Amino acid sequence: MIFNSKSANSQTAFNFISTIVRTVISIITLPLFADMLGTVQFGKYTVYLSWYNILTCIIAWGCGQGIQTGMYAFKNDYKRFRSSILLGGTCMCFISSAIGLVLFSVLSQYFKLPIYVYLLLFVESTASFVIGFSNIVWIYEKKALKNMVVSLIIAVSTMLLSFVFLLNWPANSQNLYLGRVLGIALPNILIAIFIWFSIFSEQPAGYNKKYWLYSFSFGIPTMIHMLSHQVLTSSDRIMMDMFKLPESEIGIYGFFYSFVTMLMTILNTLNNSWVPFLYEDLNSKDYTKINKRVNNYVQVFTILTCGFILLAREVSYYFADSEYWPGIPIIPILVLVVYCTFIYQFPVNYEFYKGKTRIIAFGTITAAILNIVLNIIMIPSWGMYGAAIATVISYAILAIIHIIIVNKWKEDKYPLTFKPIIIGLLVVLISSIIYYALKDYWLIRWSIGALLGCYLLVSVTKRKSIF
Repeated sequence: MIFNSKSANSQTAFNFISTIVRTVISIITLPLFADMLGTVQFGKYTVYLSWYNILTCIIAWGCGQGIQTGMYAFKNDYKRFRSSILLGGTCMCFISSAIGLVLFSVLSQYFKLPIYVYLLLFVESTASFVIGFSNIVWIYEKKALKNMVVSLIIAVSTMLLSFVFLLNWPANSQNLYLGRVLGIALPNILIAIFIWFSIFSEQPAGYNKKYWLYSFSFGIPTMIHMLSHQVLTSSDRIMMDMFKLPESEIGIYGFFYSFVTMLMTILNTLNNSWVPFLYEDLNSKDYTKINKRVNNYVQVFTILTCGFILLAREVSYYFADSEYWPGIPIIPILVLVVYCTFIYQFPVNYEFYKGKTRIIAFGTITAAILNIVLNIIMIPSWGMYGAAIATVISYAILAIIHIIIVNKWKEDKYPLTFKPIIIGLLVVLISSIIYYALKDYWLIRWSIGALLGCYLLVSVTKRKSIF
């Protein structure tokens, strides 16, 4: 069957369903929550969210990583390995929380949060570790249906509870943002507790030096990689503010960055479905099958990217007020950031499979530093376009670094072909040229997009497989 429970099609379908529902909920509720909170309270919520994103990267100190290769390295004892590193990661979360509590008087000047919110930050970050752990487990065990169910429960419950709290919060409260914070935190914490016991109870295991060291060997470089990635993705807006660009320009850039994030969400969904099958084929050394999948994967995402570019101008008119329209020319530049990320994921997925996490961290740190330097050079001269170009260059260099690295390995020779990726990049660049050259001819652009969509649909139907 094409859509059996563990096929590439069914895994991708489940991932896409959850992604679409969560994206629709986010699009609908974002303006509603922004209006209910007001600018000041929404700003406080944003500060909390920023610290939460950073803390989530480091709270478990990398323990809990390594599932993607551990299932092969410990295939005869995989569930004990899984339970042991879940326990290890949870212990590290508790240790981090205890250290954070002891250092509250010192750190509070940076966090600028009341102690009860500060504590909630650590508890919610621990819950995020557990949910993130289960997400990885179910991706590589090809249980996308479980991920879909959990993500939909979280999306719906956090939305509803946030509305309940905000509607019943004291009207003149200076901490109205806590209604939104609690509305998100409580469902995540309760769901994380249920998931923890559900996974751990399948085959309980305690401390195991071999398992924990294996997990840390993956996790610590991955933690550094995630922190560097936060810098790489956030430094442009921070530095635009540092260079005192008009708030309106920063707002326009932020809007279109978020707009293009929809394409990044699609990429993440496809990659989550693709990687388990890639690792399975690598493990069986079926390189012919891998490169056939590569051709199909590149075709799918390249056409989706081109369609996004060709239709984006008119879609932007619909979603954004006229004050945002001056930023419409920046769309193809930001889309190239996403496509460079797509290219970069091919060698990085292989590096993860081979356990070369230090190399991954090195590449991300290098790109993050380069991005900061380029922002310093380009933002004062070219504003938001300088920030966008700096980001594209940084991601392009990041992809090139990893491509060079994997192709220099002799013992672990890189088996994936780059030919379709190069062709795909050229097609995306041509679509970008069409975006600018035919800016006033929407019918031509949309017709090209429709033809590409029909071609993709026929291709996928003919081969009966997304990958």
